Amino acid sequence: MRTEEHRVAEIGHDPACGCRSSEPGAGPPSSARSARFETFSKIEPHPSTLTKRQDPSMKFAITADDVRSVFGLSGVVHFPRYDAPHNRLDDRTALLLSTVGLPDTAWFTSKASLRTDDPVDLVSWYGSRGTVPPACRHRLVLGRFAETTLALDPDEGTVYALADGEEELNCGPVHRDVESLVYALTKFEALCQGLESDKGEVEVRVDALRGEITEFDPLPFADEDSPWSLAFEEVVDGIW
Repeated sequence: MRTEEHRVAEIGHDPACGCRSSEPGAGPPSSARSARFETFSKIEPHPSTLTKRQDPSMKFAITADDVRSVFGLSGVVHFPRYDAPHNRLDDRTALLLSTVGLPDTAWFTSKASLRTDDPVDLVSWYGSRGTVPPACRHRLVLGRFAETTLALDPDEGTVYALADGEEELNCGPVHRDVESLVYALTKFEALCQGLESDKGEVEVRVDALRGEITEFDPLPFADEDSPWSLAFEEVVDGIW
């Protein structure tokens, strides 16, 4: 028998499934962040950054062991995979979410909620908090990062970052696919853990990781006001 947790974790499969909302008390971004993010949100993904659908049998650049070794057994969420006719995810995305999983930490919340009324589509997720642009309405919520909501376009596989704007949500591409998102999250957490015990050459190490992530996927740092750019600045400034 499927558990309630399994039922709500069918991201992209069941419109009634849920994804945990942002942490209590987590409000919209600060005015400074909002202004910078509004600039970032106007960029569009270059065709070269959008990968074609790949054979799901191909290996991922980040493995389940890589993610577990950094976030621990309790810090990774796996989404059950179902071969239902209304499956909205391509095979590669569904395979990664079910085998590698998504991290779930204090700074990236992705764990599915046990509440059946927690929506996964952006329109229901935001409700009266903001107007979702028409182009974003079919996207699916993945989690919260750096005061933005990350959502998956199930058709192209790209991950978008959304934040509150003056009239409607600001939205911009931040990862070419979920694999890139998990790769960056894992590398970033490993860096933060290393800095807890050794704070030497912080800027050098942050710049090195920025280059490593950019080599894998240029989208996270394609704009200086992207959520990743802001997060890395805060690490250098010692306020992360």
